[in-house]
Amino acid sequence: MDVCPKSRPLASLSFDNPYALLAFFLSPSNNDAAAGPLLQAAEQKKIDWGSLLYRANLNFCTPLWYVRLRQKGFLPFLPGELQEYLNLLHQANIERNDAFRLALEELLRTFQVLGIRTLLLKGAATFCDDLYEDPGARMMGDLDILIEPRYSEKARAALLQLGYEQQVRREQDEIEVFSGNRHHHLPRFNKPGTPVAVEIHTRTARRQDGRTLPDDLAWEGSEKTTLEGVEAAILSPTHRLLHNTVHALVPQRNFIRSSIALTHLAEFASLSRRYESRLDWEEWFRRGAGQKLGMEFIVYLSLAHRLMALPWPDCVPRRFTAGIHLFRIVAAGKQGVADGESPSAVRAKIIALATRFLLRIYYRVKEPAWMWRNLYYAPEAANFPLRVAFTFRKWARGGLGISAEAKKRAEGEKRLK
Repeated sequence: MDVCPKSRPLASLSFDNPYALLAFFLSPSNNDAAAGPLLQAAEQKKIDWGSLLYRANLNFCTPLWYVRLRQKGFLPFLPGELQEYLNLLHQANIERNDAFRLALEELLRTFQVLGIRTLLLKGAATFCDDLYEDPGARMMGDLDILIEPRYSEKARAALLQLGYEQQVRREQDEIEVFSGNRHHHLPRFNKPGTPVAVEIHTRTARRQDGRTLPDDLAWEGSEKTTLEGVEAAILSPTHRLLHNTVHALVPQRNFIRSSIALTHLAEFASLSRRYESRLDWEEWFRRGAGQKLGMEFIVYLSLAHRLMALPWPDCVPRRFTAGIHLFRIVAAGKQGVADGESPSAVRAKIIALATRFLLRIYYRVKEPAWMWRNLYYAPEAANFPLRVAFTFRKWARGGLGISAEAKKRAEGEKRLK
């Protein structure tokens, strides 16, 4: 019988892993076992704050890192210039989020007048419950709003009327067209002169993650709320947690890429802490396991449990093999494999290259199964030969690279440093 390895506090782990250290700082919980040794290390100037800043920038969670450092009492140990930089970035993010919040209020009022029912997803929902208890903690990429498909054109016209501009979307490849997979949202809309971007969803998600949280279930369990007096609706706490999980693991192949974004994990931990008494962990795990994501869900929970001190729900099974994946992901974070980092020290470079090579092998072995479930899931039996052919061709063309996204991150390394 598989059991989860006994959880060790972060204090017993090596402090030279920026991924693990950043996860500790981003946690909404206070891990007293780890805080003491870390405070001592900070006093002795043994923490590489520059490396943590680089990792936070890559994970789009630098303002949240600043907020947590201030809450946990670590801010005074940072170099003065870094404190000033983080403070300025946090203030800028407050202004940026104010623009998003005002835009969301305007959209909700407009859609309400037009009779378009809305459901706020991801970051948009945090405006309604102040999840982070700080207006500048979360970085917003766009506003995700779910509507019913029949209102798509009406919503598009409303956005254009409000001054938004529609982005040109790349043509879908032949496999997407063949399999009947269409985008689950309208093309992205930007508001000129502002940082605001909007994605109007007609489905909660697509492919494997979409089957984990179907649209009808999302609407049925939604909860009414308000935003500055405007009526709104958000997913139930359990469904928000479920949506966060599949979004972090599936769409960009993050689990098999050994690249779990800490911004997603931090929100997972924050949701778990805020709605602890209302979460149905049994449903969370059952819906994931029902789509062959049981191990992925356990590993994701293990990361939050081990690195962010999230209590383990009794109804979620513990598996020893999850520890292997946990080691794989944390090791990838330490070596910067998913981010394309290249250490200068010879020994570190050899370890990084060996880690990258092993994880690429793992990725290539797992990639066909991911594609089969996420690109070619049309149920018709007659499609089987074509699905096999397309999967093999797509896999064969992929080479040994983990993803194009890793290359893009590598290109931005110099700018961030």
